[in-house]
Amino acid sequence: MSDKHSIRFVLYALLGLTLTTAGIISLVYGLATKASNDWLFWAAISAFCINAGLLLLGSSFVHKIKADLAGRRRKQHH
Repeated sequence: MSDKHSIRFVLYALLGLTLTTAGIISLVYGLATKASNDWLFWAAISAFCINAGLLLLGSSFVHKIKADLAGRRRKQHH
């Protein structure tokens, strides 16, 4: 079971960092374009990416804690 949580930790951490980075890049791109009418689109994309990335990073942290606790239980029983 610990292996499943370890795999999810790595997967969710990578996806979370990727989405957060994409959100920040889209925010900077939306701010860098001069007086365009599509700023609302870029704001929505960046908000979604940043929030989804932070959610995945939080979930990754929970899976890391679960993997560590399962590893400790396994060591105590042996």
